[in-house]
Amino acid sequence: MTLSEARDSVSALSVVGHEIMTGSVDGRVRVYDLRRGVVGVDVVGYPVTSLTPTRANDALLLSTLDSSRRLLDRSNGALLRRYTSTSPASDEGAGAGAGAGIDGGSGRGSGSGAGRSPGRHYMNENYRIRSTLALNDSVAVSGAEDGSVWVWDVLDGSVRHRLFHDSHNADVDDASTPATGSAEGKGGNKRAVVSAVAFNEAKREWVSAGGNGVVVVWGGP
Repeated sequence: MTLSEARDSVSALSVVGHEIMTGSVDGRVRVYDLRRGVVGVDVVGYPVTSLTPTRANDALLLSTLDSSRRLLDRSNGALLRRYTSTSPASDEGAGAGAGAGIDGGSGRGSGSGAGRSPGRHYMNENYRIRSTLALNDSVAVSGAEDGSVWVWDVLDGSVRHRLFHDSHNADVDDASTPATGSAEGKGGNKRAVVSAVAFNEAKREWVSAGGNGVVVVWGGP
């Protein structure tokens, strides 16, 4: 069997039961129902680089190359929520030591909780960045191209936390270019990108991975 409907690279994939879900650089999400032998297509309009179904499999969290994250309704393709650079509702933490976790816990490895003032926009226009759902689908988590990790409330779209994977980014004022480089502008700095995040529901711990070759383990309360 070959599934060849995508017009460009398939950059995201998930399998749930008899369904194969794909996201493509052609800006479309496709769901292949192997039991019924049909495919459903939702047009997003921007390259899709990550795809995560909810626990109930009734919605999809998407990463797209327009500096936003989207939650799509599985039943009709409707946009339930778009996550962008709204002002943080809670903490801003930085990288290198122990810091704020997704639900207010401490970080381990190279995470730190030095406070910062809000102001920088969420940025993802050039690189593939994997996002995820956590805490029983109550929050959406994603890295960014400037070395930060953003945590949104799934229901209202507010920013709960903005954390920093790399300690160098934490010591620079928001109006300046981070020491590890900024991804603003065409191409950006690959080493500054936080390319993936993953969450362990059982231990309430999560990890972030960066282009600098470092994986940070963040702890819960």
